[in-house]
This record gives sequence, C-alpha cells and structure tokens, in this order.
Amino acid sequence: MQYFVQQVLDYSAQIKRYGLNINFAFILNIDDQVLTWPLAEEPPTGTGSPISPDVKKYAFQMELTWEDRKIGHYYWTGFLDSHQQTINRLLIDNMLTKIFCHSQMKNNISCGIGVLESAIQAIEAKDQYTRGHSDRVSHIALELADRIDLELNKTDVEIASRLHDIGKIGVSEQVLTKPTGLTDNEIALIRRHPDIGANILKPLTIFTHLVPAIRHHHEKFDGTGYPDKLAGSEIPILSRIIAVADTYDALTSNRPYRRALPPEQALEIVLNARYSQLDPDIVDLFLKT
Repeated sequence: MQYFVQQVLDYSAQIKRYGLNINFAFILNIDDQVLTWPLAEEPPTGTGSPISPDVKKYAFQMELTWEDRKIGHYYWTGFLDSHQQTINRLLIDNMLTKIFCHSQMKNNISCGIGVLESAIQAIEAKDQYTRGHSDRVSHIALELADRIDLELNKTDVEIASRLHDIGKIGVSEQVLTKPTGLTDNEIALIRRHPDIGANILKPLTIFTHLVPAIRHHHEKFDGTGYPDKLAGSEIPILSRIIAVADTYDALTSNRPYRRALPPEQALEIVLNARYSQLDPDIVDLFLKT
C-alpha cells in the first residue's frame, strides 16, 4: 500500500508540473485486490468490499486497461484540452506500469512495453508529420548499431530510438505543426523536449539507464547543441547514433514548413554535417548503406 500511495503522489506532482488543473479519483483491481484513490475507508467488520470514492462528483471518466484487460476506471473533473489529455494519459500509463510491475515483482523491460507503445501513439497523435518517424529512426539506429564495434544492447537501441521524441508531448500541436518560422520563444520550447523526455522516463526504473540517450540526442559533435552543449565522446554513443538516424529521417520526411527532400540531397546534407553536428565515424558507417 505504501508503494501505491507513493506512485499516486508522484503522479499528482507530475500533473501539477504540467499545469493540469484537475481533481481525480480511480479504482483499480489488481489480482482481485481493490485499490482506490482517494484511499477507501476501512470496511466495517462483517461487510464486503471497501467503500469506493464518491465518483458521482467527477464529470469525466475513462476505462483503464492493462495487457488488454480491463482493470478499473479513472475519474476527473476540470477541463483538459486535447494536448493536456495526451499528457495525462501517458502519465496515467506510467503510474499504472510502476504499480503493476511492483505488484507482480517485475522489473524488466517487457513490463514497460505498454508505456512505450502508449508514448509513441501519444507523440504521433499530436503531429501527423512525424507519424512513423520513431519506427523509422529505430530501424536506422539498429542497422548502425550492428556496424559499430561495441557491445550495444539492441533492445536498448530500439527503445531509446523509439522514445527519443517522447518529450514532445510537452509541446503544443500549434508549435509542432506551425507551417511558418518559429519565434524565439517557440524555438526555446521545442528545445526543451529532450529534457522533458528525460524527466518523463526517470520515474520508470526499467528505462532509467536510457535517460541520458534521450536527454542528449540533440547535442552536436562540435559542442554547440542542447541542452548541455556536450561535445564529441562526451555525448552518449546511443545519442550520437540516434542523431544520425533522426537527421536523415527528418530530412526525407514531409514537414509543415517544407516537403521531403530527395534521398540524394539528404545524404549530402548528412555528409556535410560530419564533425559539426554529427559524429563523423557514425556518419561514415551510415553512408556505407
């Protein structure tokens, strides 16, 4: 019960951090154990199940699932626009993953696959131009990992590359899909997404070791990137791999401000970014494809 309460308090702190002004309640059934928030009162002696929260005072509800089975309901009152609903759904999935992993004494990567898929869907639902981007970046990153003479865990490569843009759930659709030039404030907001992504993943123990890869995938090889201006080998190898894959796919995909570039032109841009933006050794391996 103490672990359950801690995860709910962590969730409460996160919705405040993202400015979600709501009151919430939920009822979970985990292996026939009923968990409620607010905490249910202890049932009087001789009665049945614990007293559930008064859900009638909440204006909205959604069904909660785990591994394709219904496990409860979430209730809330307070307005959430579509952008905020996306954030809240991911935060709820994050909380449920930790609660279920703990209840089943699991701490492996498969226990977080539900959050992974939920996160990808949440990102791509916000921006039609990036639909399929995470999968394509992952495909390229895995090919590059095969060519690099290092002991890289392929599961880590796949998950980190698929989650590299998870922080974009903290950026509004209006900014992500803006067809004209961005203001300085909008650029600053977009540049926060690696840090936002790292903060989203930190509470999930199974993904903690991938946080640096997510946080630093927009660092540049010459030290002029963000958020920490790391340079060269200071940048995690996974981040450097993702940067090459991300750059090529972004260039060859439609964006709100331009059409996709031909592969030949994109490859030339990637080549010219050696030493400045991208790791030259990884670019050389990529160009051998």
